[in-house]
Amino acid sequence: MGLLQTPVPVQRFEVVAVNLFGPLPKKPKGELWVLIVEDTASLKQNVIPEANPVEGKNRKLKIQLAIFVERHHNQWPEVLSFTRLIMNTALTKATQRIPAYLTYGRELHRL
Repeated sequence: MGLLQTPVPVQRFEVVAVNLFGPLPKKPKGELWVLIVEDTASLKQNVIPEANPVEGKNRKLKIQLAIFVERHHNQWPEVLSFTRLIMNTALTKATQRIPAYLTYGRELHRL
């Protein structure tokens, strides 16, 4: 026994990081939270390691949602899918790859 050790993944989806993002303004259907599950093997683009690598994604998601909803804060569920698509297809400086490629090992199909 000793200090908590972060497992080093050998393959994608062997170790995942999970986080709840919110609470956000409540919608009529009761939406308050966003459950974020990320593959840690594809999050290697972080220059500064974090206890939960999803924390960096949460910060970016907060900024992006704020931009898209502007003053209509309760419209966050309507822009969430679009926001995540943009975040998952944006080139990262550290790896010069898009997160979707790091996760799935291929480029996403474009419409």
